[in-house]
Amino acid sequence: MRIRILAVSRILALSVLAAGCGQPHRDARPLAEGAPKKVSTTVIQRSTEASFDGFVGTVVARNRAEIEPMIQARIERLPIVLGSHVHKGDLLAELDTRDVRAQLQQAQAMYDQTSLDLKRYETLLSQEVVAQQEYDGVKAKATVAEAEVARAEAMLSYAQITAPFSGTVTERHVDVGDVAIPGRSLLTLDEDGDLRFVVAIPESHRARLAVGDTFLVATSDGNATFPATLDEFSLGSDPVTRAYTAKLTLHADARLHSGQFGRLLLPTNADAGLFVPSTAVVHRGQLELVYTSAGDQRATLRLVRTGRMIGDKTEILSGLHEGERIVVQGAADLSDGDRVEELP
Repeated sequence: MRIRILAVSRILALSVLAAGCGQPHRDARPLAEGAPKKVSTTVIQRSTEASFDGFVGTVVARNRAEIEPMIQARIERLPIVLGSHVHKGDLLAELDTRDVRAQLQQAQAMYDQTSLDLKRYETLLSQEVVAQQEYDGVKAKATVAEAEVARAEAMLSYAQITAPFSGTVTERHVDVGDVAIPGRSLLTLDEDGDLRFVVAIPESHRARLAVGDTFLVATSDGNATFPATLDEFSLGSDPVTRAYTAKLTLHADARLHSGQFGRLLLPTNADAGLFVPSTAVVHRGQLELVYTSAGDQRATLRLVRTGRMIGDKTEILSGLHEGERIVVQGAADLSDGDRVEELP
């Protein structure tokens, strides 16, 4: 019958499989392994880390100038580019001066003529040939002509636009050949030296800040923190966001630059947790991974869930236990099961 035939076939197949178990395959060879990868490890310990609330802000120059022309004229020279560093008094832009020079020549001619008239009327007045009133009129014309000369000379000086302080050109809005117009910025200049961190503080946290207090500001990549002193704090909040503007002084540092984003760290109560060095956490796509290293000197992959980042440490919410040894340096180059060797 068909049922009996199938049953016998299954029994025979199982018998053959059982007979082969435990017998090494004639061509089987051990897989070759590379040299162990050198790593640094540490044992996880539950610790109490200071906790912070972070508020995003921007690093800006302590003094920023929008350079605008005083006269309307075509730009003839623009010896700076975006990012140029200039010293106080350096030329930023030179304007076409032909119209201004013509006005100066006209004003000078009027002044020369009125000066001659004034001298002549002084003589006539001393001889009582002209009345005092006529003399006063000529003198007034000479005074006006002198003022016009001074005005034209001032306008001529405005054609040379120089740096009001030493700093870096952070924006440039014009090119050679453009017309410079009073009220329109030519470029933006950020002063050298200390910087400022400007941040909006929610109304619920306002009581935690006071002018003169020092806090930490973390860069956007989280790799560095800098002390910052609160020196300005708005008394009123924005009517829309209900936030207060805080300005903190940051000392000059090569790692800081105007326009950089960061976070103001306001300390809260210290909280115990399972924290590991942030270098131990490997990000692959949406996954967060940590490698453990037990007595077999092999890396074992663990899927973890992280929490807060405090300084250079990351909180582990699940996936690891206190007392386990984890890889903290070299984890990014590991795969599950790799042989590892502790660095000296």
